[in-house]
Amino acid sequence: MDKLNKRNIGLILGLILPVISAIIVYKTKFFYLTPGEFYNQLIEMGIHLKIVSLAVVPNLLLFFIFIWLNYLMAARGVLLATFIYAFAVFGLKIFF
Repeated sequence: MDKLNKRNIGLILGLILPVISAIIVYKTKFFYLTPGEFYNQLIEMGIHLKIVSLAVVPNLLLFFIFIWLNYLMAARGVLLATFIYAFAVFGLKIFF
C-alpha cells in the first residue's frame, strides 16, 4: 500500500475529486438541465465560483483519510490540489 503514499497520487485525486463531486451534485439536483444550461445558469446567478469552492470540500475528507492512514506524502498532494483550486478561484474572482 505504500504505492499510494506519493504526492502525485494525492495531487491527482485532489484535482479529480472536486470534479466528481460537482458532477454528482449536477446529476442529482439539476438532472433536467443540459450541462451547458446548468453552467449558463451558474454564470447568470453569479455563483459559479462558489460552486467550485464548495466542490473542494470533499478534499478535506480525503486529506484526513490520508493522515489517518499515515500517507503523509499523499496528504501533501491533496493539500497542493486544494491550494491550486483556491488560487484559481481567487484569481478568477479578482480578474473576472
